[in-house]
Amino acid sequence: MCIAYERNTAKKSHQLLPRWIPQKRSEKKGTMKSVNHYF
Repeated sequence: MCIAYERNTAKKSHQLLPRWIPQKRSEKKGTMKSVNHYF
C-alpha cells in the first residue's frame, strides 16, 4: 500500500519527491527502488 501511494504521488506531482525522499530513505530503503524507477 505504501509503495502504491508513492507511485501515485510521483505520477501526480514530481515536485513533492525531493521533500519526502530523504525521509523515506532513512525510514525505508526498499521504497527508494520504486522511486528511482521514475527518474
